[in-house]
Amino acid sequence: MITEIVEKVMRNGIISFAEQAGVRIGHSQLMIFCKEDTAIPCYKSLTYEKPSREVTFNEILGVKVDLLNREGIAAPFIQNALLRYSKEYNISPTHIHIVVFVNEINKSVNLHLYNGAMSIKPISLDDVLNQPKSS
Repeated sequence: MITEIVEKVMRNGIISFAEQAGVRIGHSQLMIFCKEDTAIPCYKSLTYEKPSREVTFNEILGVKVDLLNREGIAAPFIQNALLRYSKEYNISPTHIHIVVFVNEINKSVNLHLYNGAMSIKPISLDDVLNQPKSS
């Protein structure tokens, strides 16, 4: 259930940011990162040929107030993933970046793990949220 909630939030946020910037969905991404070793998640909107900007979870949701506390539900899972990847790859949590993008054709949400600007590997939302893959 948490995977479906986060996937929908990320998809809708990316599509919304693309529309606001006047670009195709494929030219809009979200980056999950942290500023400190505690790995509290932060978010950036990445848009083709535009400066990146830090955004709040509420901006991704497209709301002023998150009455359902979706950020409160998702943040600990994301924080754990940032710490887990940091330990697995022996790098500082502040160097872990997860880029989220939407496939323009089928609107699926895809993720890729980075060490700063260096690609590590594609990952799944289930892996980030440490949920067993559904069959």
